[in-house]
Amino acid sequence: MYKEYKLRIKPLSTYITPWHSDTFVGHILWAIRYMEGIEELDKIKDEIKKGNPPFIFSNGLINGKFPKPNYPILERANLINIGEKHYGNNYYTALKKIKKLNTLDEEEFNIYIDGFNIENFLKEKLIYLKEKGNFPKVEGIKSENISHNVINRISGGTSDESLYSLVENFVGENHEIVFLLRLREDFPLEKLRKYIEYIELNGYGKKASSGKGAFKVISLEENNIKIVDNPNAFIVLSNYIPKEGDYEEVLSADTITKYAKVGGTEEEHPFKRPFIAFTSGSLFKGNTEGIKGKALENIHYNKDIIQFGMAYTIGVRIDE
Repeated sequence: MYKEYKLRIKPLSTYITPWHSDTFVGHILWAIRYMEGIEELDKIKDEIKKGNPPFIFSNGLINGKFPKPNYPILERANLINIGEKHYGNNYYTALKKIKKLNTLDEEEFNIYIDGFNIENFLKEKLIYLKEKGNFPKVEGIKSENISHNVINRISGGTSDESLYSLVENFVGENHEIVFLLRLREDFPLEKLRKYIEYIELNGYGKKASSGKGAFKVISLEENNIKIVDNPNAFIVLSNYIPKEGDYEEVLSADTITKYAKVGGTEEEHPFKRPFIAFTSGSLFKGNTEGIKGKALENIHYNKDIIQFGMAYTIGVRIDE
């Protein structure tokens, strides 16, 4: 059995690595390695490989906003009828604005997963646009390509050949990142808290040693999520590597190809083999019970290294 928790953090710097579930769990595993030792790490990894992980994280939700799946998709004729009825002329522009809404607040998300009706959703949004003219501006992540120089450690200077750039992500002063997580009941919360504090101390992701990915923990507390009656599908809020039998049908999904790097180590070859995962917001028809996803093995020449691919899921009822 698992208990529900919510981790809220505030970025203190720009960051390069996205707040992905598998990356964050990787940081926790390295924290276990350095704080508890290799034997404890091997024990945790064995539990993960056997499908009994002590913790499962969502991707980081910017300001707690949930991803909006694209299902169900209406036929063009239905879209035209709804647009003309509830908006009038130039409804196409209004529908494009609605399509660009790729996140939902918690209240809307809870409506979405509980017998969601796409026609009612579009109707409400079209009426809002007709009355207000536009949706409220929401400040999200801003990404910029930042130039850097490599310092010559002998001369202390730089050269034209040493110039390189990195895409860095900025969030507003009042923004926060929210992780939803499940913690196995026999795993102490205080242990997990210490591992997260270790990451807080050392930074997250690429260039953490030079100050990127700095954050502070706002809170780690119990959480309640909406449980829908008679779910027949599930949405993943993590990067998800499915195992056989996880679902019956892919209803709406996006994928990412990751070129992950082994962190916290001096491996001669730090890069893992490329892999594909479903991304947060992907929706699947099927039984909602049990752990979805698996640990990906043989991802690196060092056979001890794994890739965490288990997903934080929420049951969805789709009225058919």
